[in-house]
Amino acid sequence: IYVRNDAPGGVQFQRGDAVEVEGYSGAGGFSPLLYMTSGRKEGVAPIPPPRTLRFEEMMGGQFDAQWVRVHGIVRRCEPAEAWAGRFRLTLAVGGSLLVAHVNADVPAANLVDAEVTLDGLLFNQHNQSRQFVGALLFVPSGVPIAIDVAAPEAPFAAPVRSVASLLQFERYGRYGHRVHMRGEVVQQLPGECLWIRDGSRGLRVASRSSDIFSPGDQIDILGFATSGDYTPRLEDAVFQKTRSGPAPKPVFPEDFHTAIAHDSDFVAIQGSIVEIRRTPTDATLLLDWQGRLVPATLPLGENEPVPSA
Repeated sequence: IYVRNDAPGGVQFQRGDAVEVEGYSGAGGFSPLLYMTSGRKEGVAPIPPPRTLRFEEMMGGQFDAQWVRVHGIVRRCEPAEAWAGRFRLTLAVGGSLLVAHVNADVPAANLVDAEVTLDGLLFNQHNQSRQFVGALLFVPSGVPIAIDVAAPEAPFAAPVRSVASLLQFERYGRYGHRVHMRGEVVQQLPGECLWIRDGSRGLRVASRSSDIFSPGDQIDILGFATSGDYTPRLEDAVFQKTRSGPAPKPVFPEDFHTAIAHDSDFVAIQGSIVEIRRTPTDATLLLDWQGRLVPATLPLGENEPVPSA
């Protein structure tokens, strides 16, 4: 149970202390807690073994403020900017993502793509109606990160995968780990995502990287493959530019079935404008193309007019 220290005199305990506390219970923001009015240390005791949880158990809410153990693959490792801890780790756990705040110095450069075990306190995020929103893990100072399988020392030396091979059946594949891709840049939204072309296939690549590329640049990519709306995507990617090249030319699909084969690729179609929808950041043109309605989004400022033909 979570204990809020309201005792007069500022009674302080350390991790591993065996204590006796008195207080009164409260509803808490999500689960019950104890408001401590007095307490004393009785000695020291070993930390109880953590409870190993599956992701769906963490999302149930009933393990709030419990000492737990989590296994996962590190997707991101970055300095913590809010809440608690020195570093903020994002783990892939059971096909979903869990954020862990670690109050210790960690080898950030060597953790991404490593399989780790974390022991920590599970906290549940909630809204004003006391309804569960998400889970957070807090790893206190002095609790080490157990690296079960280290990340590759030279990840860009791994074999290059093709876009067509992503998320296909692999009997001996490394599920959930980064893959090495290569292609030419088609378009980029810096700090958000970019699109590449690998032969005749396109791929959307999400990344927080500040690297800036131009259309036609040849780059190597390390990222985590995930399912998109129709074709695979990469997330949490990092890049290495190998050379510059001419800007790619668009593909002109003959029909709808050809077009969907170029999902996330650079294409050009000719249609009639049926409707224009404006927002403060873009304009969506609803086109009639071969009897189908196709939305085309243009990034535009609030007062920037829609380009004319």
